[in-house]
Amino acid sequence: MTNNAPAQAAAAAQIAGRLEPAFALMARTHAALQASCAVQAAAQSADIAAARRGPELCAAVWASQLLGEVLALPAPVRDLALHAIGAGAWRGAGGLVSFSLIDGPGPKAELLRIAPGKGAPSHTHGGMEYTLVLTGAFADATGRYAAGDIAVMGPTDAHRPTAEPGAICYALAVSEAPLKFTGALGVLQKFWKH
Repeated sequence: MTNNAPAQAAAAAQIAGRLEPAFALMARTHAALQASCAVQAAAQSADIAAARRGPELCAAVWASQLLGEVLALPAPVRDLALHAIGAGAWRGAGGLVSFSLIDGPGPKAELLRIAPGKGAPSHTHGGMEYTLVLTGAFADATGRYAAGDIAVMGPTDAHRPTAEPGAICYALAVSEAPLKFTGALGVLQKFWKH
């Protein structure tokens, strides 16, 4: 499901110089992604190599695989992701890894790595969320999003993005406000007042 209107609006706003840093990153990354089909092929090769090694990947092999995957991403997001890896600005569990790329005042940008068949926790949004798929694909209640597609979610949208089987799904997510988790994570979020 491709939604080109937000991408075209973002490109127009970037040209006019009106974008916040997180949205400017998304516009540059989308343009770089459209310019090269090699990104998808490189990510699929990394997936095949990882599958052959099995689930016993040690930390060094995992770091090497992750580095190889990130190096295949479009330049605007790749450079920030490499910095996030070096700075330890990432977290993950259960097949989902999140790299903080732009954090601070204004919209937040993060790179998501979703393993095939895995997903983000079910959540709603405190504001708008824009997700540009870089490799692989994910699906949720609103549809299917593949490389180059942008999913747009508002405060009333609840979803649980799940990566499709096959390639690892990398996505650039820009959020105007924190996510609001539902279910057990929502209870913990309220308890910790996050």
